[in-house]
Amino acid sequence: GIVTGQTVVGPQVYLERRGELAYAWRSDRLTFSLAPYYRKLSYVNDTTYDQVGKGANVGLDYKFRPTLLLSAYVNGERLRYDTLNRLDRTVSYEVAVTDQRTVHWSWRVSFLHQQRHSDAAGQSLHENRIYVGVIFRR
Repeated sequence: GIVTGQTVVGPQVYLERRGELAYAWRSDRLTFSLAPYYRKLSYVNDTTYDQVGKGANVGLDYKFRPTLLLSAYVNGERLRYDTLNRLDRTVSYEVAVTDQRTVHWSWRVSFLHQQRHSDAAGQSLHENRIYVGVIFRR
């Protein structure tokens, strides 16, 4: 494995079981989506990191005009590691603006804030990301 700080990234094989319900509503300008989910990861060779997660994704898109889109996204998850006796609660928020300039060219700017509160020492985080991109599509 690769050691990154106190975390080891390795080629662990796991079986994922996942169930998700999705609801979406769309009008000419507005799109709304809601998707609660349940997932369970069972590691094949080492059950230390077996985990059960419950969460939901919520998305909202608003078209100011046909080429200018404002998007907002929220994800919340409660992740339990039974073997480690650990519980993580993670929330992510993202806001983005996308402008389609031509048939092939667009740009996108987004801001993401993520918070994880963990009862394991050193595993909580607060993160901000800003993304600026130019997109070419054929």
